[in-house]
Amino acid sequence: QSAGARPPAAWGAPGRPSVAKAKAPPPNTPAPAFNRFKRGSTEATVVSDGPLSIGDPKNTFRGPTAEEIGKMMSDHFLPTNNVVLDQNVLVINTGDKLALFETGMSSVKRTDAMGQLTANLKKSGIDPNDIDAVIPTHAHIDHVGGIMAADGSRNFPNAQIYIAQSDFEFWTDDKRLGTLGEGSGLTAKKNLLPNRDRLVFYKDGQDVIP
Repeated sequence: QSAGARPPAAWGAPGRPSVAKAKAPPPNTPAPAFNRFKRGSTEATVVSDGPLSIGDPKNTFRGPTAEEIGKMMSDHFLPTNNVVLDQNVLVINTGDKLALFETGMSSVKRTDAMGQLTANLKKSGIDPNDIDAVIPTHAHIDHVGGIMAADGSRNFPNAQIYIAQSDFEFWTDDKRLGTLGEGSGLTAKKNLLPNRDRLVFYKDGQDVIP
C-alpha cells in the first residue's frame, strides 16, 4: 500500500462496501486440563491437579533483592505478591502398565481449585482405578498429598506405591522431624501410613516398571 493510495473496498473505506466478519460463538468452557503425547510406543498424559499458591515470592526465591524479584514477576505479567504454581502430574501408559508420577494435594487441599487430579484424569479418559503404579519422586506435600482423598478414601485403590525407603522413614519419623513435620510430615503420615501394605521401596537408579 503506497502512501496516498486508496484502500480497497474490502477494507471498509468510507462509502465503500465492507466484508462481513466471521462470527463464532464463545465456547464458555475451560480448556481441557490435560495434554497427551507419544514417545515411541509409550503414551504420556500430563494432567492438572489445579493451582498451588505458595505466597510472597520474597519468601520463595533466594538471592535477588525484593525489587529484583518484583521486576522479574511483573516482567512476566505475574502478580508480585504471590507465586502460583501449576500442579501437573504425568501418567505413562506402556501398553502393559499405567503409572502415575506425583499425586497433587487432594487430601490436604487449601482451596477448591486444588485436588482436581482424579476428576481431570477421568476427563482425559483415564480411570483412577486402572492405575497400576503410583510413583512419587519424593514425599513433599504436593507429591504424596493426593494418594488419599479428602474423605480418607484411596484415590488409586488398585495401585502399588513406589517410593524411596529413606523418604518414607524421614517424613514419618516424629522424633527426627520436630516442627518440620507439620506440612509434608503430616501429609506423608496421612497418605503413606494407611497404604503401608502396598508400599514398594526402591533405590536410586532402580527400574520401577519396564
